[in-house]
Amino acid sequence: MLALHQQDAHADTTQPASTTDQATAVSAAHQTTATASQASASATTQQAFAAQGNNVTPVQATNADRGNYASLDSATISNGQLNISGWNANGSAQNRTYHTIIVLDHSTNHELGRQTVQPVQRPDVAQTYPNVAGAGNSGWYASFKINSADWVNHQLQIVSRYSADQAANDGADYWYAPITFDQNNEGHLDGWSFANGHFQASGWNATNASYQDQSHWIIIYDQTQHTELYRQKVNTTARPDVARAYGNIYNSANSGWSFDHDFGNDSRWLNDQLQVISRYSSDDKGGEGNHVDFWSTPVQADRTNRANLDSASIANGKLNLAGWHATSGEEDRPYYTIIVLDARGHEIARQQVTNIARPDVALSFENLYDATNSGWSLSPCR
Repeated sequence: MLALHQQDAHADTTQPASTTDQATAVSAAHQTTATASQASASATTQQAFAAQGNNVTPVQATNADRGNYASLDSATISNGQLNISGWNANGSAQNRTYHTIIVLDHSTNHELGRQTVQPVQRPDVAQTYPNVAGAGNSGWYASFKINSADWVNHQLQIVSRYSADQAANDGADYWYAPITFDQNNEGHLDGWSFANGHFQASGWNATNASYQDQSHWIIIYDQTQHTELYRQKVNTTARPDVARAYGNIYNSANSGWSFDHDFGNDSRWLNDQLQVISRYSSDDKGGEGNHVDFWSTPVQADRTNRANLDSASIANGKLNLAGWHATSGEEDRPYYTIIVLDARGHEIARQQVTNIARPDVALSFENLYDATNSGWSLSPCR
């Protein structure tokens, strides 16, 4: 390398000939300088070769960046797996061909797992750190199965290690800042309705406690009377929207739930405020034991009295009527009667009718007790 520098210096100091006397004089001066420089370079070269003979490493033309740079780009939990990714450009790792990601319990310094990873191209890192060897392939991705509560309840310490042996017992390390997963109990009651005596509801509940308390129960609680009305064990359903919003909660990807309970003719609860409780419990049989609850905002049945006369016509001397009537006051009144009065308020006809399905009414008034079957028809009115 020094010999190449000598040639470069010699070439750089050589100037083209000129046709003027002044240029000739300048050229001669330059040649004299070049000869002196050449002699100096030759002496320097001999010293360098002598140093090599004495096992002294010659000075490099450019110094490589020996720094250790890194970033933990993402850390999420999905389907019982910890998924992490990032990059580590380490200028001291050229001869360490194995790259290992290690997860420690930051609270106890106990190792939870380790995984050898493959390099991932990171041109952005190479652009930022062009003098760090291997920066262009410094990316990494790892996925670990969560097999203890420590993964979700404690801070995790992620370590990136370049090593010369596959076991990765020692090497060049980078310790990322500890990560803490969301310890909150998050949830939401997405929707609820009353129809034909049924109370239907759906929502989601995400909490790290579900790792240990895996039995999921939905409880209907009468907040007015301070008593439980019903409980049901449910299966969780996929909620990718929740996973996107709460990716650092253990069960967010499968936190959905729904249930349908038939109260039948039991109308005691219709005047009360009800709360839906989502419970994760260690008790698979009854939903007791160790548990964590999420209480929804109280809801109450619509107590208004709604109706509409859709049509009224006379054909062949007969009166034809149709409409709908929905109210939560009908739950213990099974008989449906249409009464016709004249302009003076005198009754001129009455007739018992059968309920007709009205999904349009149920869509508009889903919290009325029997809006789904609120339709009626008289053809003709007798």
